[in-house]
Order: sequence, then structure tokens, then C-alpha cells
Amino acid sequence: HSAWVGVAPNLWTTANSGKTWIKLKFSCPEGVISPSAAAASSASDIAIACSDQGYPQPGMSIKEVFTSTNAGRTFSKQGQPSEAGQVFQLAMVPANPKVITLEAASGATFLDRSVNGGKTWAQATFDDGGTGMRDLAYVSATTGYTVHVVFSRPRP
Repeated sequence: HSAWVGVAPNLWTTANSGKTWIKLKFSCPEGVISPSAAAASSASDIAIACSDQGYPQPGMSIKEVFTSTNAGRTFSKQGQPSEAGQVFQLAMVPANPKVITLEAASGATFLDRSVNGGKTWAQATFDDGGTGMRDLAYVSATTGYTVHVVFSRPRP
């Protein structure tokens, strides 16, 4: 019954299947950092990734993750994922807000994963030329899915 939607800097939420919408008061820190992706673990637990795409150099981005445990009324800054790649997706495990996964890509594809609500992050790197992933999602506490896009060259 809950959903979050928006394009930076306007983010909206509903808790009644879209009958009414409320604008979140959240905004990323001042400067060029803007919301890149959002995910939810429950109607109360939300994560928003803010990033500065292409800084400190092309193919990288400063990333900050903010979490809320009260349906977006307040947010807390968590630890920072690596700077590798530009942010594309964010996912959380249903009913377990401690597990957050962020997908980024540039010259490779990167999955940054936190198991403690964003305080610390571990990264997996896929040497795929940065083709990226699609539809990153968890369907249960133990199962998640993504579509890894890999292009191959025709053989001569």
C-alpha cells in the first residue's frame, strides 16, 4: 500500500495505495549532490542515495545514503559507499532495513552492499565494461534478483 516516487528534488510518498500523496521534506546536502535512487524495506523504512555524478572525476561519484525509520519524516546520514561508478539503483530487503544494495556503473558494474543499515559497505565488481544491471530487487530476506546486461561481440 506504500510507495515513493519523484524526480529530484521532489519526492512524494503514499501509504494508502495512491489515494493521497505527501511530499517528503528530505533534500540532499547543498551543492551538486542530488537524489539518485530510493528504496523501501517497509512502509516506515526508506533509503535514499544522493550522489554527485561524475565527481571527483568522470566515471566516479561521491555517494551518500540516508535512511528513515519513520516513513520519511526524518532521515539520518549513513556511511558512504565507494566512489566507483555512477548510481543507477538502490534496493532494500523486505522487512529488513539493515540490508541495502546500491548498483553503480562506469568502466565496470559495481554492487555496494551494507548489512548494517548503511554504516559500512562492501563492494563486488563485475568487469563487464560498465553495461550495468536492471531491475535490482529483493523478494525475500534471502533472495534477490537483478538482470545483468552483458553484450558480446559477434565472432569473426
